[in-house]
Amino acid sequence: MNFKIFTVKYITYKTCFCYFSEQNARFFDKGITLELSYDNKSTFFSAQPLSSLKEGEVGLNRLQAQLLGLREDVSVMISGRYDVPGITRVVIRPKSIEDYEVLEILSESVQSTLLNQLRIVRKDQEFVIWISDSLHLPVNVESMEPANLGRLDFLTEVEVAPPKPKIAEVPDVTTNNSNWNFLEFLNPFKQSQADSKTDTIDKKYTKRCYPVCFNLLPVADLSDVKGGELDHFNAFVSKHAVPKNVSSGDIFRLGIIIPPAANTNLSEETFEVKNVVVRIHILDHLVSGSLMYVHSCMFKHFDLKAGAKAFLSDHIHAAPLVDSIEICTYAKKSTNAIGKFKLLISRNSKTQKVILNSNVLMDCSGYQFSLKFQPSNVTFCVADSNFVRNCKFSVTEGVPAGRSCAKVEPQKYCGNFARFSEIVQPSYDLLTSEDAENLLLIGKVGSGKTVLVKVLIEKLALSPLYIHSEVISCKAVKGKSLDSLGKVFANAILNCIYYQPSVLVLEDLHVLCEKVVAGDAPTPESLNFDRVSEMLAHLLHETVKSNRILILATATSLLKLNDHIYSSRGQHLFKNVYEIGELKKPDRVSILEFLFKEKCQIDDFSMDHLAQKTEGFVVQDLVDFVDKAVFESVKEDSSNVTLGHCELALQNSVALSLKDIQLHSPGEKDFTDVGGLEDVKKILIECMLWPVQYPHLFDNAPLRLQSGLLLYGPPGTGKTILAGAAAKHCGLRLISIKGPELLSKYIGASEQAVRDVFEKAQSAKPCILFFDEFDSLAPRRGHDSTGVTDRVVNQLLTQLDGVESLSGVCVLAATSRPDLLDPALLRPGRLDRQILCPLPDQPARLKILQSLSKKMRLATDIDLEEISQQSTGYSGADLQAVLYTAQLCTVEKLDTEELQAKAAHDVMEINQYHLEEALRSTRPSLTKEESLKYDRIYSKFQGVGQLADMKGATQKATLA
Repeated sequence: MNFKIFTVKYITYKTCFCYFSEQNARFFDKGITLELSYDNKSTFFSAQPLSSLKEGEVGLNRLQAQLLGLREDVSVMISGRYDVPGITRVVIRPKSIEDYEVLEILSESVQSTLLNQLRIVRKDQEFVIWISDSLHLPVNVESMEPANLGRLDFLTEVEVAPPKPKIAEVPDVTTNNSNWNFLEFLNPFKQSQADSKTDTIDKKYTKRCYPVCFNLLPVADLSDVKGGELDHFNAFVSKHAVPKNVSSGDIFRLGIIIPPAANTNLSEETFEVKNVVVRIHILDHLVSGSLMYVHSCMFKHFDLKAGAKAFLSDHIHAAPLVDSIEICTYAKKSTNAIGKFKLLISRNSKTQKVILNSNVLMDCSGYQFSLKFQPSNVTFCVADSNFVRNCKFSVTEGVPAGRSCAKVEPQKYCGNFARFSEIVQPSYDLLTSEDAENLLLIGKVGSGKTVLVKVLIEKLALSPLYIHSEVISCKAVKGKSLDSLGKVFANAILNCIYYQPSVLVLEDLHVLCEKVVAGDAPTPESLNFDRVSEMLAHLLHETVKSNRILILATATSLLKLNDHIYSSRGQHLFKNVYEIGELKKPDRVSILEFLFKEKCQIDDFSMDHLAQKTEGFVVQDLVDFVDKAVFESVKEDSSNVTLGHCELALQNSVALSLKDIQLHSPGEKDFTDVGGLEDVKKILIECMLWPVQYPHLFDNAPLRLQSGLLLYGPPGTGKTILAGAAAKHCGLRLISIKGPELLSKYIGASEQAVRDVFEKAQSAKPCILFFDEFDSLAPRRGHDSTGVTDRVVNQLLTQLDGVESLSGVCVLAATSRPDLLDPALLRPGRLDRQILCPLPDQPARLKILQSLSKKMRLATDIDLEEISQQSTGYSGADLQAVLYTAQLCTVEKLDTEELQAKAAHDVMEINQYHLEEALRSTRPSLTKEESLKYDRIYSKFQGVGQLADMKGATQKATLA
């Protein structure tokens, strides 16, 4: 077919076809391959008709056209091809690892829609794949079979290959002495490679300077070197670090490589080099290594840290001539500044001449100054007494050039509590050993991870290690794009490479690399977490493998880290994981004593009481609590913090673990307000209060404590009110769950709700987890057609007696039908203590009436004992209804005027008549038949708990 000329028009159709008007489409046979030629290039398309195009126009998607370099309204030549075969296999390669990951995740969607977007492919052709309306990826055709040009069919195998790694070209060493390629220049840290380019660079480098890169350390570390007042530009090296033709006293130009943090004007590939002239001193006793000890003024002037890099560039044989010297010093030191300077020169140049550099701040016994030479192009000079006599001097008042290093206060921390002190030293040993490995610290929010990291950083930065550290707060960079994150981490790693050996600290790594549950539908958030995690994992692996850099990261839990960062199997980025455990009572005592000692003066009171009240607090909670206690003392203008101030602070303190947990108020009633049930209250005190009062005994108990209790009995006997009273009496938090509220019609939602409840209970411990109407939540398995309650029971079984400990959480359940519960829940180790709450007998009914009538005004003729004898078969709820009815009877007997008078004086007196009338009008909620039914149920059920009672008796005997 002959060619035709068309004009390119951009269209919005998201395909890789070319479109023609209906008039032009009839010239092309159906299924023909069209070759589009432009600028001595050609590409191939399939044709489709489009009515909105005019004659002589060819429509192309804008993205696809721009990928091919086709502008709109440009003329192209189109001809037909009939000899295009079918393709059996094609390999496409995305341009980035992020695009490759998206193609892997959404491969099924791409497979189903690819033929609707593309038909003709050619080797090395670039085209766009549309995943959705807003997501598109450019890819390249890597290879094809059996030909280099063909047509995609339904049986064509499409393979996605990972992108090729980018190979950075090694740039040439610049001839300018101010800029050097840093990564190629640091010979001690380059990997051994047999690369011709690297060899060429080394040859060029060795022609210009001595091929040694030194680590700069402060000369104060050399205890056997006694420096003079003007020994600012003496450098001490080992004899093994310099060539044999270099001897002590030689003068060299030292090129100091400015670190990336201070080198803001240059690109990432080049680093600024600043020169200073020094005199080399070779020490025989120094160990072999590329270490150079210099004066502290070097670090201040060039804004360096210990471990900075420098090299010897030129051997200086003759010093330049200097006509005059300008001395810049502070105004108060300018008096007789010239005389002081001449005296310094004469005192320090008796054995050898003194080297002076321009614009470098020097400090000689409190006399600070810097120098400028004339001619202005002279940067250094060699001075002695004769030089001073022949040179002209002048004084300039002002601040001398130079930087002052801010003093860093050491991190104060309490090392007396066990888990913290157990982590610091092993972590330090691990990071400084020959076989150093990456380290991951995990712990709850506020548990002290940041302080622990600061302590480690300070210990590593001390002499003689001087290990540099770079800290990245993942919370601060959350929300940045992938490219921005790459730059942030690349800059930090560049600093680490410069100062290596070094440590890269990643705080709160879980914020950037959150775990993505496998099998869930991909979301933009999950895709972003996977992309960032894969990018970081690859970057950190390559960094650790190629350099002397360690990774120190913190996270709240291993379960929250992405699989790319930490997986259950395969190669691990972090082989060493240390966990900051929960604070026990002795730990809290140590921390409170440390904090009060650091912040204020306190009265003589014991910390044991406060440590018991702060159960479940982390380190940050204790810090906030102490701050609030100090604030309370300041409000009262008190010099000391008292126990009362601490009590007020406790009332206003909420633990971090309880921020998102809805706790139920236990109410104002404790066991003294609950009549009857004396045996039940005694058992609850033993199981709940004793472990809190005597933790040292129960922690050492050889058997697991009973943490699951089941209250069963007829309705109205006080099972629910006992839960709140127990929490109030024992000083425990209460989490109340109404049985049916955890059930959901969605698959997996009920089990997740059960897991969430137990997780909240672990965060709120010590606490009571109370399940009311337990029979509706955990009935016998196999009787539910939907299977929801069966899965809930299975989840409850694993939570009650699983691998995870329930220490500090007392599970309390209440039901009136224990026979409906699944038997597996009642075996020892779960709800292993079944407690019957029976209908009250006469003494119990009397106590209930006395308890309920405490706030009521009773007449003198009231005989509660007689009422208790007449109320056989009444439950506690029934007796409460009797008193309510008696109140109403009292009101009914009063006329309007008397009622107003009584209300005005807040007086409502109940007499015996009203009480007996209320008793006659109130019937017990349970009939005799129902009571007998419950008795039969409970008599059969009581044998189930015998084994649990034996276990409880064994525990009591052991503790006794």
